[in-house]
Amino acid sequence: MRVHPLQKTIIYGPVGSNRLGRSLGIHLMPTTYKLCPFDCVYCVYGWTDVRTTGVSDRMQDLPTPEQVGQELERALQSIGEIAYITFSGSGECTVHPDFGEIVDIVLEVRNRLKPKVPLAILSNSSMAKREEVRAGIGKLDRRIMKLDCGSERAFQLVNQPAPEVDYEEMIAGLEAMEGIEIQTMFVENDVLNSSVSEIDAWVERLRRIRPAGVQLCTIHHPPAEQAVRGLSEERLEEIAQRVR
Repeated sequence: MRVHPLQKTIIYGPVGSNRLGRSLGIHLMPTTYKLCPFDCVYCVYGWTDVRTTGVSDRMQDLPTPEQVGQELERALQSIGEIAYITFSGSGECTVHPDFGEIVDIVLEVRNRLKPKVPLAILSNSSMAKREEVRAGIGKLDRRIMKLDCGSERAFQLVNQPAPEVDYEEMIAGLEAMEGIEIQTMFVENDVLNSSVSEIDAWVERLRRIRPAGVQLCTIHHPPAEQAVRGLSEERLEEIAQRVR
């Protein structure tokens, strides 16, 4: 089930974002199927068609760095005021083998056409173990990284990662990054990342990562797995108090 259709263009929006305001999106994954290292039970883009971190055999389905730069330049020349330019979309943008080069191109175009607009990323953190990915992310103004679970068990149930994604390596990658914000999507039912023990484990992960901020989220749209449900505002506030 897809609540939101897959992104069909490299540059999309601007879209209204609760976190980032009026944001112009950059989508680096395929436009005809969902490719992502995760298959999250709550994803509004539905189930992942190709769950992997390796795309060497699918480069024809990905935009080139030159295409990204050209499309971004075209968009920035025609839109009005925006609050952010954001790497996001239906899939994980850091899987793109040329992510670092694309960041540099986006920075050049931004600096030339919209120098006051900050760059952001919404990443699921699956590629955080790679130094070159961390270097690219580190050049952006806001780095919003996902961490839904405090344990390997919950990670496997909620995010359903590709086999090559190692949970502890992902955590170590997040620890190596500075000034990041952690975003967490809490769900409950048979698939849990919001039990007392899971919250305890998740808070301990935050102690190690030491993020600059934490964003707590829950389901507001029908998820891929219809059996899961969101948390109440009261429960989210309880969790926020633990974080504080």
